[in-house]
Amino acid sequence: MSEPAKTRRRIALITGAAGGMGRACARLLGRRYRLAPMDIGQERLDALAASLVEEGLEIALTARCDIGLREEAAALARALGRAGDLGAVAHTAGLSPVLASWKPIIQVNLVGTALRPPASASTGGFFTGLTSREVSSWGGVRVGW
Repeated sequence: MSEPAKTRRRIALITGAAGGMGRACARLLGRRYRLAPMDIGQERLDALAASLVEEGLEIALTARCDIGLREEAAALARALGRAGDLGAVAHTAGLSPVLASWKPIIQVNLVGTALRPPASASTGGFFTGLTSREVSSWGGVRVGW
C-alpha cells in the first residue's frame, strides 16, 4: 500500500543528474526530498540511481530524457505529476563547446532550460508558478538557491 500523498516528502528533479554537478545536487537534495534524477544516458542514470539507493536516499522515479526535446520534456512533466508534488529543481543539464557543436548546445542549454518543469506544485502533469528552491547552471554561471 502506498503512503498517503500528504505524508510523502516532495520530489526534487535533477536534470543532467549523471554528471558531476547533478550527482552532487542529488546527494544534497536527497537529504530533504525524494529524488527524480533525469539524464539522457540510461546506463549512467541507472548506475547513479543504484548508488543513491545504496546511500539510503529515496528515488521517486528515474527518467531517461532529452530535456531539449519538447515531447520528452512534456512526458517528464506528466511522469512527475503522477509521482507526487515537485518541491525543487536542480537544472544541471548542459553542454559546453568542448562537448558539442553550437546546435546541440543551443538545444540543451537554451531550449532545455525553457522546457524543463519549474519547481512548483503539480496538478495533472501541469506546472504553475515557481518556488525559490531552484538551482540552474548555464554557461558556468550559478543562479540562486
